[in-house]
Amino acid sequence: MLSDRKPKDANPEDLVFTSPTGKHIDDHLYSQRCWRKTLELAGVEYRNPYKTRHTFISHCLEAGIKPITVAYLVGHADTSMIFTRYAGVINKPDLPELF
Repeated sequence: MLSDRKPKDANPEDLVFTSPTGKHIDDHLYSQRCWRKTLELAGVEYRNPYKTRHTFISHCLEAGIKPITVAYLVGHADTSMIFTRYAGVINKPDLPELF
């Protein structure tokens, strides 16, 4: 989707997402103006936008993306943080009823 919207003369150093005036998006203003309203409309209890990072990593691992690839995508130098913080919450097995 993003590739289709990319201008032909795009500068790789340009921002991908900008404010209405073409500048950096202010994190606090984004959180107050967009994030909270989006969660409210979706009926989701407020959570910090940073939580989406955890969700992204967990979904990547559940989808079978290699941990080294996930680490690269999110800016970790190695997989230790991926295994320590995120891998324990995915694909938990269900214990069958034995009796």
